[in-house]
Amino acid sequence: MGLSISKNSETQYTDPFITALEDIPGGGTIHTGDLKAATEEIKAGAVVGGPDSDGIYRLCKSAEVYADSEAAAIQVLKAHEFKAGDFLSNGNNSSVINSITTTEDDYDTITVESGFTVLDGDYLYESTSEGTEADDVEQLYTPVGFLRDNVDVITYSTTGSSTLANVSGGIVIRGSVNESILPFVVPDVTKTALTARIYFD
Repeated sequence: MGLSISKNSETQYTDPFITALEDIPGGGTIHTGDLKAATEEIKAGAVVGGPDSDGIYRLCKSAEVYADSEAAAIQVLKAHEFKAGDFLSNGNNSSVINSITTTEDDYDTITVESGFTVLDGDYLYESTSEGTEADDVEQLYTPVGFLRDNVDVITYSTTGSSTLANVSGGIVIRGSVNESILPFVVPDVTKTALTARIYFD
């Protein structure tokens, strides 16, 4: 009998949920047009808000500041889904994103129209408009829960690949999560909307 050697590889999946006590029956439809062009999937534990008037859920975008800044160029860690045209806020100021530079290995540089002070480790989020008033710095989408599983947003075939306009996924609205392994940081404004139903460990 001959010796047969084989090798298999797989991607490890780390479940961010400690408990998932309640979800939206039938899941929800998530809009993919908010995502960066290079994004291939939305990871489990991403916060979603909505639904909008069409019944579509939207990603609640966030980012962690990489280095102190008082200028219009804000360095953030790579784990984010911001795009040019989004509004970026630290809770006190909000400004439109003019461009994003992704050439560095450790961080992206988000250039906003009107710079504001940020500190290393600050959490930023997507807001509604430019300015410093409460209506300006309000979170764009009201958080409702977390995506239950990884969801592919690009399909592949023999003729190439295409990005789906909308994808479906389970949404957990009551339970507990391991915050350290969520795919994106969770700013206080997001936690406030969820803590009645979600425990962050």
